[in-house]
Amino acid sequence: MLVSVIIPVYNAKPYLENLYGTLEGQYYQNLEFIFVNNNSNDGSKELLEKLQKNDARIKIIDEEKQGVSYARKAGFHQANGEYVMFVDADDMLPLGAIDSLVREAKLNQSDMVIGNYEYPSPIDGRVKKSDIDFYQYQHTDVELSHNLKTYPSTLFLQGRNIWNKLYRKDLINDNFFVDLQLNEDVFFVARAFLHANTITETEKTVYYFTPKSRGLSSFYSHVAVSDTDKEIESLKSEFQEHDPNGKYNEALNQLMLQVCNDLLSRTYDNLDETLSLRFMADKVYDGYDEMNKNMQYSRSL
Repeated sequence: MLVSVIIPVYNAKPYLENLYGTLEGQYYQNLEFIFVNNNSNDGSKELLEKLQKNDARIKIIDEEKQGVSYARKAGFHQANGEYVMFVDADDMLPLGAIDSLVREAKLNQSDMVIGNYEYPSPIDGRVKKSDIDFYQYQHTDVELSHNLKTYPSTLFLQGRNIWNKLYRKDLINDNFFVDLQLNEDVFFVARAFLHANTITETEKTVYYFTPKSRGLSSFYSHVAVSDTDKEIESLKSEFQEHDPNGKYNEALNQLMLQVCNDLLSRTYDNLDETLSLRFMADKVYDGYDEMNKNMQYSRSL
């Protein structure tokens, strides 16, 4: 079973050899590596061409539209694998990562497999593991299902990241890739959750995440806020269409609150964005009201 690993690349030359070392050394070898050069000018593409000479599994494509979602979509369109995985150019994989994900996918015919990831603590730099407990909100007096799609809480417990997961390629549509300055991963994984039939997990660590500096993207304009709001409304409509009974409403609202709160934290110190701040605050309050209604309804059943 071929797995396509898709890596957007923008001025990532200092990290590429380390990343490639963890890709080339994967225990699972039926792979293709699709590096998407997104207007790099630091020699990234030249380095990739050098690596390609010794590894026929490497594909290099160019995407002129700037943005990680455009790059990922371009790579996805070139993928030949039955499953795909997305990796950031400045991160790395444990050598058994893809093998663990593929074993789980084969065992359960999974549409999506979720793994743990490790990252350095922002407080003391010590390595921490995500250790996601998908069963923490479930009743212990009933038999637990191995299919995480059974549990609405998986929608927000699965994390907001695209990269610690393996996806069946047929699961993904172009509308999963949204062009946002922030939180584009959230909308991808939420749609993957919605459209998947079987979602399973591996307890293994499958990803080493490197925290990114906010840099010039610390604050976001009213345009970014407006775009995010449009995506929230679009996602909610999609859930209403495919989940008419509202099984996932509460989990979806909780997830969208996280998105709104994240934007609030990034715009708070930007005095020019007062209207945006008030706009997103209204969205947060509306979300809490909706969550309370859902909780009261659930308790009445």
